[in-house]
Amino acid sequence: MSFQPVQAPPANLRPGYPASELIKALIERYSRDFARYMRNVHISQAILQGWLSIYEAILSHMDTVAKPSTEPQWDSFTKHTSAITQFEGYLLNLDFHLNVNGVPSLPVNDEISVIITFMTNWVNNRGKFIHAGEALNASHYADLFLDPRPFQSQAELAVRQDDLEALRDLGDGIASHELQDCDIVGGQATDNFVSNVKAKVQSIRSKAIRLSNEKHDRMGRIIFALMAIYIPFICHEPNTPTAHINSRNVWSAAHTFAFETEQFASSNSNLTLDQHEQKWITYRHVLMTQFGSEYIIQIDTLMNLASQVRWQYIGKTLSVVRIWQVLAECLSSGHVSPVSIMARGQLLQRLLDDTLSEFKKAAIEVNFFTDPHSLDAALEARDAGYTSVVRRLEIEIKKHPLGAQKWDYLFDGYRKGAEDDAEHVRQFRQFVAASPPFITLKAAL
Repeated sequence: MSFQPVQAPPANLRPGYPASELIKALIERYSRDFARYMRNVHISQAILQGWLSIYEAILSHMDTVAKPSTEPQWDSFTKHTSAITQFEGYLLNLDFHLNVNGVPSLPVNDEISVIITFMTNWVNNRGKFIHAGEALNASHYADLFLDPRPFQSQAELAVRQDDLEALRDLGDGIASHELQDCDIVGGQATDNFVSNVKAKVQSIRSKAIRLSNEKHDRMGRIIFALMAIYIPFICHEPNTPTAHINSRNVWSAAHTFAFETEQFASSNSNLTLDQHEQKWITYRHVLMTQFGSEYIIQIDTLMNLASQVRWQYIGKTLSVVRIWQVLAECLSSGHVSPVSIMARGQLLQRLLDDTLSEFKKAAIEVNFFTDPHSLDAALEARDAGYTSVVRRLEIEIKKHPLGAQKWDYLFDGYRKGAEDDAEHVRQFRQFVAASPPFITLKAAL
């Protein structure tokens, strides 16, 4: 089976009927977003092809009903009315974090907590597209066609193409990295951690390529693991030989995790997804031990919540996670006395609790369509809440030389995240304004 990706969004979908206007507007909106994607490229376009086929089939049945006939066309009427209601709800309820897919698949050098949040978002977005493809096999869509349409197999092939590209880029990025065994602090002559990890990665890549299309859950976990193995490469600090990421402890853990992932990648592996997840948790703990055990749990909670926030706040949220990681690094640097940390303990805990509270509020869906003012109210409330948290974080982080040194960079990142969020909201409003029936039809569902 061959798959030809859509090269550009459809410029002029067939107008159809008033009852199909919402579907048309949504498909056009998503197609414009999909055209800008830098990851999930093939799966998003495969799903778009499925949507176009369903839209045309719905219009075909509506045409049949609309034609003069001596007999009512009940069969076509039943098929298109059943499909159109389901299709409207399906398209309206998609939440792809569309802005996140506008960035490449590979993580880049950043705070470790931000990279892990990037990886979590990658997995979540990939899973949403897979589920969106599987949903097209529902009977109310299948009944539109005389012959079965291979929507699911096409989606599986498309996501495999995306996965193979990610495997290639990760494998090449690790293989070509300039890091050497001798760069590891505290390493022994016989360790060879870097060269062994590089070899394991190529073995993992070879095994993963042989997995069948149906094993997309395992493939997704493998790519996630390779990103995790990539962390000590991209975060290596050559001018900071005492940095935690350069240590033998981290590289020993990376080597072990690479070995475990190689076992997991085998087609006959007995390791389950849940078991491999536990291996990742162990490795993640080592990656983040620089913050001290009491901060690992807290930063981990922030990362998990950050991957659940709505698209309107994702830029600001990732920036706040980055600020918290630097603050945790300051508190665990050894330059702050335990007495001082204990004296500020209640204040810091309250600040952390308030940050978690804001993230939870940012994860709540805003029903803009039934109450147009709700989006403005939610944006205003979250902007005030995030601004308050960032101001309090500034006070705490500037009490430390390292934090004061990094604050301008951190705050610039927050402002850039806020600008990105505002741009995504602007694009959404533009879409709604250009689609007059959108709000009316949504409110009627």
